[in-house]
Amino acid sequence: MEKRKRVDLDLIRCCAIIFVITVHGLSYAGFYELSKPSLLLLICHLIRCIVITCVPLFLILTGYLSSEKRYTYSIDYFKKLIRLIAIYTLCALICSIPKFIRGEFGEFFVAFFEFKAAPYAWYLAMYLGLYLLIPILNDFLSNENIRGGGQKLFVLIVLVVLPTITNNFDFNSTEWWNASKEQASQLLPNYWDELYPIMYYMIGAYLKRYDVVVNKLKNKRLIFGGALLGFSVINYFKNLGSAFVWNWATSYGGYQCLIIAVLFFCALLGTDTKNNKITFIIHSVAKYSFGMYLISWPIDIVVYKVMNVLMPQSAQMYLLPISIFCVSVCSYIGAIIVTKIADVLIQIAGFFAKSQKRMR
Repeated sequence: MEKRKRVDLDLIRCCAIIFVITVHGLSYAGFYELSKPSLLLLICHLIRCIVITCVPLFLILTGYLSSEKRYTYSIDYFKKLIRLIAIYTLCALICSIPKFIRGEFGEFFVAFFEFKAAPYAWYLAMYLGLYLLIPILNDFLSNENIRGGGQKLFVLIVLVVLPTITNNFDFNSTEWWNASKEQASQLLPNYWDELYPIMYYMIGAYLKRYDVVVNKLKNKRLIFGGALLGFSVINYFKNLGSAFVWNWATSYGGYQCLIIAVLFFCALLGTDTKNNKITFIIHSVAKYSFGMYLISWPIDIVVYKVMNVLMPQSAQMYLLPISIFCVSVCSYIGAIIVTKIADVLIQIAGFFAKSQKRMR
């Protein structure tokens, strides 16, 4: 009997890609310039507080799915990256059409290798490094006893996250309680902030190890809702009367993002549906989520430029759900096209490679 694909894990992936599109939508619609106290601003803080977990959710899911597998550095292991690179290449070409029209071909090649030809491809650059580390991380996990491994994970979390709690204040300012990353007094060294991809991968690995326990946790959705509301209110009042301040607490490696991402992940674990249509949509969106991530940039540009023409930016926040829906649908369609083309090109390349081997 064929094993049924888990809905909950693909649902997490679906949420993560919608969160990516929403994070970008908040920026294009002007959320980060809002300063006047209002119910809309509070709601926007609540939305941002959850959608900023987009990248951590992808990383936790990677750890959850990959940590118990045995990988070795082989040709087959590296071949798995070909499809991602092919999709990135196609998206980079699409995103760079304005450069080609201006004749800026040299700039395209530089941007391509910097993973900037598709502006949202920084995630791929980060993921490639993590992918290369997965065999090492999995070897570490397989050699660790449960108790000792948990202690090491705790140390890693403290190393990455603790400075995001202490380094949010500027004691040289009268408004000391809400400092940006650049202005914050460094009470603890924050050199290890960039380790957050490894931290989230390891968290995913331990959530997988304790999968049965996590599924049995009571009131996990209530705890998630309480934490989300609490952090949203804190951020609302800390930024009251000023534009949003980018600080360590609300970054990908920050304590707020860590807590919300883990609680949200746990809250969705075990979720299922018997509705075939909903199941199909969840699995399909999850399947094309990487392509949606990269191709959403030119769609963002078009959608929000149209909105800028049709209405003032102050009105765009109210129509944000509509713009997010439009970008999501168009990105999904674009991702299907790009992914199918990438698969065909890979098949053609594989055919020619085999032909060359036979000729030899």
